[in-house]
Amino acid sequence: MRSGIGFLRSLEATRVSIKNLLLCYQPRLFPDSVGEESLECHEWQGVASPSCLRFHHLPTQFVSGEHTPPWVYYCLAMYPSIPIHEMSKWEFFLNNPEWVGVFANALFAAVTIGVVTWQVRVMQWQGRNSSRHEQIQNQLLRLQHEHEWVLRLNTEREKLLKAARDLHMAASCLKEEQSNTDARNWGDVQDIADELHRRLDILDITVFTGEYDQRYASLDDYVEAVLDAVSKDYEFKETYKVKDDGSPGLTARKSLQAAAQRYKPLEIFLNMESAIRMEFFDFKKKWDAVLPS
Repeated sequence: MRSGIGFLRSLEATRVSIKNLLLCYQPRLFPDSVGEESLECHEWQGVASPSCLRFHHLPTQFVSGEHTPPWVYYCLAMYPSIPIHEMSKWEFFLNNPEWVGVFANALFAAVTIGVVTWQVRVMQWQGRNSSRHEQIQNQLLRLQHEHEWVLRLNTEREKLLKAARDLHMAASCLKEEQSNTDARNWGDVQDIADELHRRLDILDITVFTGEYDQRYASLDDYVEAVLDAVSKDYEFKETYKVKDDGSPGLTARKSLQAAAQRYKPLEIFLNMESAIRMEFFDFKKKWDAVLPS
């Protein structure tokens, strides 16, 4: 900044000096009111002494040369240079169009950097968004397969639960006192126990031994106890040639009651119902956690 101001000062001094030199070619006379010392420079062809310049504050470069023409001193004495005022930074900036170009280039560079940065951020956001959507789709696809599996498990649980309830209801109706419905109930006990036994034989217990499935072993033992009561009743009648009227004997009735007291089928049913509900609720929580809000 200081070097620029010094250059402007030198340029202004040179311009004023050239102007004064050109004006010196016209014949002029000092006015009568000039001082005694200035009369030494009165004549056009006279040699001006440097002493006549001490009142005009001339630059030293015009009085320090050995071959300076005399008329230079005369002209400089008549037309002294105009002093240059100090320029502010803002005035210097406005008087130099080069700074406008620098400012425009800097502004363009800043805008370009901002646009490129914004584009990079948008691309990064799109990449993260696409990756997140892809992960959500993969999780939803996995949950769809899991949902089909949960439906199959719950369907099997419901079938086993219904059959076990029917068995328990039919067996609980067989009291020690005989009734008219004993033959029908005894037939239902034999059919349902046989069906449950076949289902439990082909059932993969490892699949149904999760967090909420804890009573399938007890259900299997209960069915085995009922089948054992049916088998012993048949053997008793065959051994002692008892006429089969379709109703169980007293020993079979007591065996059914003992099996119900030992294995507690009502608790087994409650456990199976809880497993169906909790399995569904757990899956729903997983599904809701994956879906975007």
